[in-house]
Amino acid sequence: MISSLLVAIQFLCLAVLGFTGPLAAGGQILPVVQLAGIAVGVWAIVTQGIGNFNVRPDPVAEGRLVTTGPYRMVRHPMYAALLMAVLPVVIQIPSVLRLAVVVVLIADILVKISYEERLLKLMYAGYAAYCARSWKLIPLIY
Repeated sequence: MISSLLVAIQFLCLAVLGFTGPLAAGGQILPVVQLAGIAVGVWAIVTQGIGNFNVRPDPVAEGRLVTTGPYRMVRHPMYAALLMAVLPVVIQIPSVLRLAVVVVLIADILVKISYEERLLKLMYAGYAAYCARSWKLIPLIY
């Protein structure tokens, strides 16, 4: 049930951002960041494989631990990609509401990561070693 709640919060945040501003960033740098986020997201899905993909933070029962592609450096490239795609449009047209929604979205993603990592450590014997050699969300930072 917590997984469904976390996903609902994430999609509600995305919906509010979509209804309160543009979906595509403008300017010179922001669209590049947004497109890079979309590319990282597609790369992560292709690397992971559709059968291993789950929008909920619950690992797929018959899934496998993926440590290649973008997962080689970052354990949660899908969440990083989401932030790279969303933050440019909020930066472009900020408001108190949009900034508050981004804070909620980031908090939701951090809770999802914590929840998901607890489950992955239980499911995969090599997950702790993978954590030691990879970044959680942002290379060289976190």
